[in-house]
Amino acid sequence: MISVLNLVIALLIGVVVWRLCLWFLRALAVPPHKPDPDMVVEAVQDYRCTLCGTELTVRVASVSKTAAPRHCREDMVAVWRPEGSG
Repeated sequence: MISVLNLVIALLIGVVVWRLCLWFLRALAVPPHKPDPDMVVEAVQDYRCTLCGTELTVRVASVSKTAAPRHCREDMVAVWRPEGSG
């Protein structure tokens, strides 16, 4: 037989789980903020992953963050390309 105490505890756990799920879904539904146009500059730079060889071309970069992108959990290496070759 289910006691009243067990029923109350089950309802409380259910309410807590429901609230956590709603909080999580609301956090996922918020779109990321738009970057400030003054903090973004045009920059054409190619990068290559040293582990798998994946190449990436960055056309717009943030002024505040100058680190190389990461792939395969390692920093990518900047690749020099002559003008007009890509």
